[in-house]
Amino acid sequence: QLVAPSNWIKEKALNSFDEFVPNVITIPNAIPNIFFEEYSKSRARKKLNLPKDKILILFSSFGGEGDLRKGIKIVKQLLNSKQHQEADIEFITIGSFKNIQKFNKEKLTNLGRVDSNKKLRTVYKSVDMVLVPSLIDNLPQVATEAQACGRPVIGFDTGGMKDIIIDNETGYLSINQDLKSIQNNIKRLMRNQLHSDLRAHQIT
Repeated sequence: QLVAPSNWIKEKALNSFDEFVPNVITIPNAIPNIFFEEYSKSRARKKLNLPKDKILILFSSFGGEGDLRKGIKIVKQLLNSKQHQEADIEFITIGSFKNIQKFNKEKLTNLGRVDSNKKLRTVYKSVDMVLVPSLIDNLPQVATEAQACGRPVIGFDTGGMKDIIIDNETGYLSINQDLKSIQNNIKRLMRNQLHSDLRAHQIT
């Protein structure tokens, strides 16, 4: 018997054998309880010394700029876009980034590596939305943890993202590798058009 974290990888497994059909079940990766605990956005921003009056968008990549699969190219394009330079937006990154701030120092804060769930919870709670533009991914833990913290997620309609994002309720699924689609979904979230059930968890 095989265990798959997402329905997408389950289908991949089912189609990987020629002579028999394996028994595959889907069990998502576990999420630590701390991510479900209440922790106010204002308190989190104060703790991390982040601006109180901006829309904060989180992007996380353990491998930093070297892991192209996580969609760092999209983040760089967003930082360079006129739309986001003019908007009251700031990107927050966590991971091994060394050169990303040169793209737009005024619009980006890099928090570096985060090695504890307690601090990671604080980061999630401090932001307004989480960007997970992976080109392909099984079941991104960043996306599941963010939603456990009550934060909407924007990602591409690829891999296991359909298992995480209920489109137009808990986030938005964007057209794969389409910058304009990502930009439009960020604007939609900024207009607070998400389902009220998710907003109820976004403690302000």
